[in-house]
Amino acid sequence: MSSGVGDRVQDLEDTLQKLSEFNDNLEDVANNLKKYEDKVEAHKDLGPAAKDGKHLDKMRVSLFYLFIFICIVYGFIIVIRILDYIYKILTS
Repeated sequence: MSSGVGDRVQDLEDTLQKLSEFNDNLEDVANNLKKYEDKVEAHKDLGPAAKDGKHLDKMRVSLFYLFIFICIVYGFIIVIRILDYIYKILTS
């Protein structure tokens, strides 16, 4: 019986560790999204210069790196939701 309890305790500790890692990753993604939102706002504040190819390329590269980071951390299922969120930011 104590072996079963010990196994269960180990399972719970492993689950707690995974949740802790997930929470850390979620905070990293949230921080990166906030930085990207700030970049988008700064880009919008440029006015007509925001349509300059150089600035648009910087935004595309920034978005690409954010996308890759999120893919690595969470996989593609969550990325779709985040891309939808980013699209709403960019089109607002």
